[in-house]
Amino acid sequence: MVRNYTYRLGRSEYNKQYRQKKKQELGDYYTAYNLRFRTKNPIPYLLSSAKSRSKKKNLEFNLNSEDLIVPEICPILSIPIFLQAGKGKSPNSPSLHRINSSKGYTKENVIVVSWRANDLLKNGTLEEFQKIVEYLKNVQT
Repeated sequence: MVRNYTYRLGRSEYNKQYRQKKKQELGDYYTAYNLRFRTKNPIPYLLSSAKSRSKKKNLEFNLNSEDLIVPEICPILSIPIFLQAGKGKSPNSPSLHRINSSKGYTKENVIVVSWRANDLLKNGTLEEFQKIVEYLKNVQT
């Protein structure tokens, strides 16, 4: 007689134990698979990350995969956008930029840019950027 332990543990607990057991058996296979998938398909990863952030920050979220297009060239810095498997976030990784950071992840408020551009835009103000440009002009002349 084969016993079914799903009733004793509960389905979610059984699934959790099964996944942990399989992860130990297969080692880094899942990690490598996820990296390959994310490299070839960045949009689902960008969407799931944005949805998670919107829940944490209590922001509106109404994006789907048809709303996002990852350009080959960053519209802000004019550098190529691509993912490198195993490298984590690089300056060339695609990133979602909220045009108005007080609003949520909506079709009208989000564009895909390079991670470097988004990092630069994250906390800076127009006045700070103008001061940086003035400084760079003075240093280079």
